Amino acid sequence: MGVNMPRTIVLLHGFAASGTGHSFKAAVLQSLYPHATILRPTIRYQDADWLDVLERVVLDAGEPVTLVGTSLGGFAAFLLAMKLDLPAVLVNPSLEPWENTRRLLGLQANRDNGEVLDWTHAHLQRLRQMRESVVVRPETCSRMMVLIGTQDSVVSPIQTQSILKEYGIPWLEFPDGHRFQESFAPAMHIVDVKNLFQKEAITI
Repeated sequence: MGVNMPRTIVLLHGFAASGTGHSFKAAVLQSLYPHATILRPTIRYQDADWLDVLERVVLDAGEPVTLVGTSLGGFAAFLLAMKLDLPAVLVNPSLEPWENTRRLLGLQANRDNGEVLDWTHAHLQRLRQMRESVVVRPETCSRMMVLIGTQDSVVSPIQTQSILKEYGIPWLEFPDGHRFQESFAPAMHIVDVKNLFQKEAITI
């Protein structure tokens, strides 16, 4: 006999933020998927092992998992999706973060908890190495959707579209900024038709 299993959604934040941020996105996801578990890990992008730590969070979450990442969190979701073959929604993703975060070199304060980090050229190089080491899988690309705010002043929508075309990843455009606050709810209603999220999973 089959039983209903909740979907796990791992929500990944951007640079100099924390898992307590983007509460409006978590609220939207929880309202759409009330039986899902929403995980909001805090990512220390300044640490060399941040991707390994995130991978462990995802693996420990249990099946099935969908990733939702914003900005640098979109890059994290992209890497994890490719490595673990997971569906993902990327929101204004920074797919070339070694360029997008270059302007942030130096001391930066976390906007959620005030922690100060020192962003260096070594961090930029590590991000580039992460991207170069990942294998882009067409079958995983087909299980992604990217949400682009055409008014994003942090990550160039044109740059993002160029990369997505190269990989064959679909996207949707909305008249919104980098945080994608106004369009997230209506966008997620559209994304759901691609079945990236399963409200109910059946196991035997």
